[in-house]
Amino acid sequence: MGRGATSSLTIGLIVVVAAVFIIVRRMRPQPVNPTRVVLMGGVFVVLLLVALGSDVSTFLRDVPAIIAAPFAIVLGGLLGWFIVRSMTFWVDQQSGLLWMRGGFLFAVIYVVALLLRLGTTYLSQAGSNSTLLEQAPWLRGLSADLIFLSIGMWVVRAVMIYSRYRQHVAQGGVSIAGPTR
Repeated sequence: MGRGATSSLTIGLIVVVAAVFIIVRRMRPQPVNPTRVVLMGGVFVVLLLVALGSDVSTFLRDVPAIIAAPFAIVLGGLLGWFIVRSMTFWVDQQSGLLWMRGGFLFAVIYVVALLLRLGTTYLSQAGSNSTLLEQAPWLRGLSADLIFLSIGMWVVRAVMIYSRYRQHVAQGGVSIAGPTR
């Protein structure tokens, strides 16, 4: 494996470690902060698109991967919906703020998808040195489709948590910014 592939793998591992750290911190009970939820979702989507950018030319030549991409986004969205439904939301009686807890399932699924992406990227890059792996060009397409799956998860997660927060405020709940006068 070349130096560029090793560098790409190292960057991928650093992203996985950072994502695990951020997600584990966010699994603690905390008030729902809609701005943070949307911004974090946006940051992860941008990072995932940047990761796709390195493989975009290969992806655009892989017709099965292009066909599978919308299905990966939808599957990611379904996973995101299921994950948010597994989270616990409640109103703190003292402050009136909406709180949430959970996300362990999201963390596990997201990290597994990242590790699968790293594995498929590693195998596809190692394929140039292995005749057995040269017969599996679909690995690069699968790697890209895992990015779309993760994007679907992050977008649906952000939208659902934000919607839940808006519903709380619309029903007379206290906004994170404080009560309106």
